[in-house]
Amino acid sequence: MKTCSKCHESKPLNMFSPHAGRKDGRKTYCKSCCNVARRAQYQANPEKGRLAGRIRYHINPEKERAASQRWRQANPEKVRAASRAWGRANPDKKRLKKARRRARKMNAPINDLSAAQFAEICAAFQHRCAYCGRKAKKLTIDHVTPYAHNGSNTVWNVVPACKSCNSKKQAGPVLQPVQPLLLTIAK
Repeated sequence: MKTCSKCHESKPLNMFSPHAGRKDGRKTYCKSCCNVARRAQYQANPEKGRLAGRIRYHINPEKERAASQRWRQANPEKVRAASRAWGRANPDKKRLKKARRRARKMNAPINDLSAAQFAEICAAFQHRCAYCGRKAKKLTIDHVTPYAHNGSNTVWNVVPACKSCNSKKQAGPVLQPVQPLLLTIAK
């Protein structure tokens, strides 16, 4: 048993973090008091805390990746909840992230389409389907040359399409001749 010098409670030794400089090999504050102090320090200066995490990652990225992976495996519910929240907050980025993943799985020769580029493509088409001309709330990414025919996920192979036109086309030829953007859109 050891008494915490912060909360003055007697606790078992395993409630104190290791510290090589102390006689008994343990810190003077218990783990819960250390966590409270660390949280208060972070809230006082959150940018400094984020910067410390980034520095720690760059010093030993393998160790930080392994620690992150262990935390994700130990907290799958939190990971799923955070992922769902991010997806609801960023639907366009989520859609593009799925498209990029699908392009990687299909071994697309070029896979460099960003959310900003697709937004500019939609604006160039006046937020209308490239095939039927209908204005849709959610335009899907249609590849003029599909992945199945060695198409790429890039500005020069993508047009906006409504969900029904994209479903009709699938991996077949274009429904009607359409010209993807030939202008260079900045990344």
